[in-house]
Amino acid sequence: MEPWNRPSLLTFCDGRYVGAILDRNGLRPSRFYVTKDNVMYMASEVSVIDIPAADVIQKGRLKPGRMLMVDTEEQTFMRDEVIKHHLAALRPVSKWLQEQTMSLEEMRRSCDPASLVPPTYKLRETTHESWLQKDPRISLFGYTLEIINLLVLPMVKERKEALGSMGNDAPLSCLSKFNPLIFDYFKQLFAQVTNPPIDPFREKIVMSLACPVGPEANILEPSEEQCQRLWLEQPILSLTDLQVLKAVNHRGWRSKVIDIVFQLEEGGDGLVPALQNVCQQAAEAVTQGYKLIILSDRKTS
Repeated sequence: MEPWNRPSLLTFCDGRYVGAILDRNGLRPSRFYVTKDNVMYMASEVSVIDIPAADVIQKGRLKPGRMLMVDTEEQTFMRDEVIKHHLAALRPVSKWLQEQTMSLEEMRRSCDPASLVPPTYKLRETTHESWLQKDPRISLFGYTLEIINLLVLPMVKERKEALGSMGNDAPLSCLSKFNPLIFDYFKQLFAQVTNPPIDPFREKIVMSLACPVGPEANILEPSEEQCQRLWLEQPILSLTDLQVLKAVNHRGWRSKVIDIVFQLEEGGDGLVPALQNVCQQAAEAVTQGYKLIILSDRKTS
């Protein structure tokens, strides 16, 4: 599981092995007892089942990111360090990562500096709602005066996110009188429970912004192909970083830029053909060996 996954206790069984793993944050409890008759009981809380204290020879809890497993045939109980040592010794994963993983800096060094100049954008004064703006992309991408003042400016001035209450009281996008972005039509469903705040600075042991991108190999067949990915230290890219991804041609890494803009005159009827065209171009890019596909709205006006 990734270090930023939600609180979870995962149990598994294949008919012989029975085991469990706890998320790296350790926000979900897991307790276990081992009795004199060599039986293990595990549950999310203590006292789920009544066991006489005299029969218990071992008790404990599953720690954050740890595993436990029982071999029902050998009737043995394996701890976290034994399991992970066995898994780590099966394949040279460290060697695969060093040889196959690509970094953005390595891509940058392989590119011609002249190809990394960010594109320019022509500014013009326009009126949006009740305020004057010089960059039409502000309204194009759904930024309002409220978002800029409450969210963007605090990040620029104080270098941290603005605090707010949990939940969103904004009306549904399908009922909006404006033209919200397509992303606003999708909402993530999650349990609104009280959890401690987690960020990659104060909780860097269990939280990270780093993310691998690029082709994913078959997770059921471990191989060095699973490590052939681009490692990003954070998901936000600068304009120069994006130019690196566009211009890269190094160690088999190439990118295909697909224009996702269609003519305004086509109206709503032009959306479906435009999406089909994007899908077709993406499929052709994959067959041609491109490892990265960049969906571009740069030509929006």
